[in-house]
Amino acid sequence: MNEVPIGESNGRHSHSLLHSRTFGLRLASLPIALLLAKTALTHLSQPHVFLATLAAYRLLPGWSLTPIAFGLPAVQLLISVKLVQSLQVNWYRIASLLFMTFFVVQATALYRGLEISCGCFGYSTSKISPASALLPLCLSLYTALLGHFGGHVSKFSDPASESVYPANEPTPLRSAFTLLELIVVLAITAILTGLVLMGVQSTRESSRQTTCKNRLRQIALGSQMHVGAHKHFPTNGWGFRWVGIDSRGFGVQQPGGWCFNLLPFVELESWRSMFNGDANNLNGSDLFDREVSLFRCPSRPGPEIGPCSNAAQPFNAVTIKAVGKTDFAICEGDFITDSREGPGDTSSLGQDLYEWPGTEKATGISFQRSRIRPRDVTAGLSNTYLIGEKHVSRTNYEGTGDRGYDQSLASGVDVDLSRWCHLHPGPDSDFPDRYRIFGSAHPSGFHMSFCDGAVRHVSYNIDLAVHHESGTRQSGARN
Repeated sequence: MNEVPIGESNGRHSHSLLHSRTFGLRLASLPIALLLAKTALTHLSQPHVFLATLAAYRLLPGWSLTPIAFGLPAVQLLISVKLVQSLQVNWYRIASLLFMTFFVVQATALYRGLEISCGCFGYSTSKISPASALLPLCLSLYTALLGHFGGHVSKFSDPASESVYPANEPTPLRSAFTLLELIVVLAITAILTGLVLMGVQSTRESSRQTTCKNRLRQIALGSQMHVGAHKHFPTNGWGFRWVGIDSRGFGVQQPGGWCFNLLPFVELESWRSMFNGDANNLNGSDLFDREVSLFRCPSRPGPEIGPCSNAAQPFNAVTIKAVGKTDFAICEGDFITDSREGPGDTSSLGQDLYEWPGTEKATGISFQRSRIRPRDVTAGLSNTYLIGEKHVSRTNYEGTGDRGYDQSLASGVDVDLSRWCHLHPGPDSDFPDRYRIFGSAHPSGFHMSFCDGAVRHVSYNIDLAVHHESGTRQSGARN
């Protein structure tokens, strides 16, 4: 009777167990490998669609989109082959990290409210949803679990030269990274870190935009209350060398602009009541260096109290050095009426000695000495611009080089308070001569309130004809 040595029997049993576990691991890895390969081929077959999808996330700089559009599918194909071929635990870690990257990107897009079609784990027209974001998270955990079991299997895998170890003793497989594995890991880690940082910045910007929109909504509500109390939208004052006078009311006799007229309706009546200086009894400079966060956008850098231009000091105030400014402007339509400084004193107005410029062609909601009533807005209150964010030169956030950002929010009609709709809007730039356009410090558009009190996000890419039409109170009334 031939007996099999105990050591040989144990060795055969170990090899049988090893082959069984290896086969099971390959079988469990196959769906992951096929999914990665399918995703890579989808991206490579429609590179223009993949590029558009990457751009829609608004997380990466433009120069990086093309390399990622072709590099990511190549990495996915490499990982899919390695998962089935080598069963190395490091490739499972890389795959898990890649799936986690997909999860972070999609979760960030969901948090920001973006609607993006992504065919990574579905059809090419599939919209990102909570389910589609959770799928890569589950795949990441599943792949990490396979890597854990793969590590146990690798401990019993024989190397190429089996003669180094006895047949009945299992030998551990080398677990160090190869150069290729290290490069892939570093690349994915760098991308993931960059996406996380950009996601944090994007989240902060989203929060700032929400605050900005809420402030503008409060201003629009104040305008509705003004209309209810005085039967017309806030007037825009006399000229850029006047600040408001509380005792002169809310009509054409009021030298202050729309911001000054809205103060009682946004819980700032006590501040307005301090402005009672005229050309013979000047307001003190301490009235102006006050922070009024309601009129500021948190996305725009710079102090809330900024320098005031010496070229346009008010008639009814002492020399002003620092003022609170506004990041919002009222829509004057397409006819410019801000080119004059106003009368030299209140007495000349009373004696009709001052020749007011004609405003018959003004098409907006508020301009010099205006009294526009809701019934005058024949284009529809819900279709007509009221107050929105304005363009400011980035190089003059803290200076006076931008004519539209160098005066107090309590001043009269000026480019600090007004913008026009016949000019295309745009984001803050380095050009100080764009002081008549709407815009903002936000990346994709600006917030605009309408005459019915609604606040909407307007893209910088809005058709100029639509922008022009939205800024005029009478449909088709253009200059």
